[in-house]
Amino acid sequence: MSNRRTLLRRLCLTTSIAALLLAGCTINTYDRSTTVNNKTGDAKAEPAKPKPRPKPTKPAPKPTKPAPKPTKDPKPTKDPTPTKDPKPTSPPVKDPKPTSPATPTVPSTPASATSRLVVPIRVAFAAAVAQVDKLLPKTESQGWKQVTKKGASPEIDVKYQLWRDPIEASFKDQTLTVVVPVRYAAHVRGKIKNPVGSNWLWLTRDETWGTKAEPQRMTVTVELKLTVEGDWSVKSVTHLEPLKHGPVPTGDICIKTGIQLCTTKAQIAPEVRAHIESYLVPKIEKELKKVGGELDKTLALKAQAQTLWSALQTPHALPGVTPTAWLIAKPSSLGITQLSLKDGDLGVDLSIEAKLTDVFGAKPKVKPVPLPALKTLSGPSEFSVHGTFEIPTATFSQLAGKALKGKSFAVEGSDVKVKSASLTAVGKSSDRLKVTIVTEGKGTLVLEGALKYDSKKRELGLYDLDFDDTTKALLTKSFKGFDQAAFRKAVGEAAVWSLASNSDALGKAVSAALNKTLPGKLEVLGELKELTIGKAEADANLIVVKIALTGSLGVKYTP
Repeated sequence: MSNRRTLLRRLCLTTSIAALLLAGCTINTYDRSTTVNNKTGDAKAEPAKPKPRPKPTKPAPKPTKPAPKPTKDPKPTKDPTPTKDPKPTSPPVKDPKPTSPATPTVPSTPASATSRLVVPIRVAFAAAVAQVDKLLPKTESQGWKQVTKKGASPEIDVKYQLWRDPIEASFKDQTLTVVVPVRYAAHVRGKIKNPVGSNWLWLTRDETWGTKAEPQRMTVTVELKLTVEGDWSVKSVTHLEPLKHGPVPTGDICIKTGIQLCTTKAQIAPEVRAHIESYLVPKIEKELKKVGGELDKTLALKAQAQTLWSALQTPHALPGVTPTAWLIAKPSSLGITQLSLKDGDLGVDLSIEAKLTDVFGAKPKVKPVPLPALKTLSGPSEFSVHGTFEIPTATFSQLAGKALKGKSFAVEGSDVKVKSASLTAVGKSSDRLKVTIVTEGKGTLVLEGALKYDSKKRELGLYDLDFDDTTKALLTKSFKGFDQAAFRKAVGEAAVWSLASNSDALGKAVSAALNKTLPGKLEVLGELKELTIGKAEADANLIVVKIALTGSLGVKYTP
């Protein structure tokens, strides 16, 4: 706004996380080039307590009771000639259909008064997998152990060395799937009961069952269902998939004692494998049950939530706002999503709903609100600033008067010059203003118009201007040849208040204040730029405009 400075007062913001509840925002704007009386809007005056904000769903309606017009009186031309109708004592001046600046774009309904801040708390999935990998033993070994039942023939003993490759992991539908590739080299010994005697005969005292160069292979797959509980902990439920083994070593184990006695390696493979599984798999499952606790430590959900919750309640100065204003959050709800994998990061989205208000003057003292019980909140991260712009009626009047003063308009025989102009509210709370224009030697002209917002120009102005009955009679008598349409247009162009700079300053101030919540950790990306207007109402002191300033703000959080 040229030659205009804005004063932001009683800015009440309400932010929701669809994710901060920003409502009841009040911005007082003043033109410092004019003198404003304390009773009509001086910066030091305490503005009237705002009334409860209605839900604006439509632009302000046009007046339902327009000034009555004669139904049979013909309109005079610029060179009026009395009609044959004996009723009027003097012929009325031609009164063309009221015109005004282009009809403003119908504003959309302001967004919901509830906004939500969604803060992602995540860790790199690769780092989480590496942490799980550290839980599992790299190598294991065991000496000779009998793997067949006592008294069974053949009797098989086995000893082995196990080692594994790095684990493989994936995450889908809250389930972490861990694949453990295991390799092992074993030695087998076995004996068989003599079929013709009571003694036992050795089949082999040491038969290789895979080597380090050519090991046996086994794949262990465990699924962990991970759930974030109401106490902020991460609970895991494990499920073991069927194990997969590589090919069994080929060949037989034989002994010749008069007759040849043999057993195939495939025949004893189930016992060998079952023994290795019974030793290794419980160890793997035991360690993987610790995954939930490890994620608890890594994500530190409750601690992160407490940090954000406390930081939001710390007053932060709104930059560029005069006098000094402080943004204060009063968070009311806290929710969390279940674990998910997004763009290579594992974690949750923390949703915070809060009411943001501002206080002018010294930094206020805030009584912290304790961390509430956790609940589920769904919806995207959305911001909206709801409330009002408050424009002192006297200031608006002075601006319009300054723009109209001295203007001349042609009438038959001479010009009519504007001596002064002023705007006043029609009634205690109305969307209509009365424009009173005092001319030099030609009397006073009075018009009424409706306050409306042009969303393309981002301006509040007077539309559908029309003269009152007294003025119409005066025009008939003293303003022959007066171009009423041009006059109404001039009045409409003078009675304009730009809201562009106010909304831009507010959007930037909110983003900047939120960025100070956790310096170096919480970064708000984007701006609030989309301004929608509800109903505008005026009284003797203030023109109150219901507004919604919305935008999509991204949040980047670094734990």
